[in-house]
Amino acid sequence: MREPAYGTGSFFKTMSYKETARVKHILVTGGYGFVGVWFIPYFCKKYPFYRIVHISPPEYAKNVQRKCADQKIDNYIFIPGTACEEGFIQKIFKEYDIRGVINLTSEAVPQTDGKVSVQHIETIFKSTLTLLEAARQHWMDGPDQFKKGYRICRFHQASTTKVFNSADDLHTTCYAPTLPETAGKASGDLMALAYFKTFGMNITISHCSNNYGPGQSKQEFIPMLIQRCFYAQMIPIYGNGKNKRSWLHVLDHCKAIDTIFHAGEAGEEYIINGSEEITNIRMTEIICDLLDVSYPLERKQLRKDLIVFMPDKPGHDFKYVTDSNNRLRKELHWKPEEELIQGLQQTLFWYIDHPEK
Repeated sequence: MREPAYGTGSFFKTMSYKETARVKHILVTGGYGFVGVWFIPYFCKKYPFYRIVHISPPEYAKNVQRKCADQKIDNYIFIPGTACEEGFIQKIFKEYDIRGVINLTSEAVPQTDGKVSVQHIETIFKSTLTLLEAARQHWMDGPDQFKKGYRICRFHQASTTKVFNSADDLHTTCYAPTLPETAGKASGDLMALAYFKTFGMNITISHCSNNYGPGQSKQEFIPMLIQRCFYAQMIPIYGNGKNKRSWLHVLDHCKAIDTIFHAGEAGEEYIINGSEEITNIRMTEIICDLLDVSYPLERKQLRKDLIVFMPDKPGHDFKYVTDSNNRLRKELHWKPEEELIQGLQQTLFWYIDHPEK
């Protein structure tokens, strides 16, 4: 890829003291999702010299606001609104002099009822384009020409491995989403890359594998398994259950985004994988076993006996892209810290303690 005028490499590597002191307001969008509820408090606490400006519709931001209040975080600024509103976003950039963007509007939730969420797809693409253009106007005078003091400003696009085909390596794969919602996300990622190639904007993109952890929607795979296993209900598995997934604890995902935002190479895309890749049926068996040990059923019934195989979902990917070269680990020295079994036990006990969530 073409190198922009300011060079590549670490976000802060070549910064002077004055430049560092200027990096104040970081805009975070899409923080109402599962990842955002974890990321914003983590980022605020780790970087108290930042002011995190969070844009979200007010009805979706309550969990983030509550978590920041509970942790007595005082460098969090919530502004109700959406990233699709061009004038509103430009005003935010100007009023707060935004010096970095972390776009978490990436959680393209596939529809399981055969419908297409047109509004959701439009929101993903339009918000990404609006943010990119506002950042370009605020930070740059022209292609490869940064305004004084803005050359280190970075735009990070948090995406998913679902936008790719199922090759084993990012460098041998291509964008090939199978679902409309992930196609919408892929369009936003490609737009971010276009702003790097055309204007030399300081862009990084991360593509994360499947997340899990406390607080995830019960409609997601692991929370659904925990709930059904705990209450000894029928456990549906799509297809033959051999679809492979790399599972990553949500806090490890947050730390990876942090690492890429500060140390990633401009114009690069990074795969964020968990420590191991397992099949859906094996994940189901692990959760059944964990619950059988901690909460055995009467008459020593095994929860594995509750598994029922269902017809596969349309567009259900067999596996997602992985990074066989481990670029994120080798180049940026990030690695997941939470072991899968320990993370699953933590998640399992959280859902049992919070049945209403």
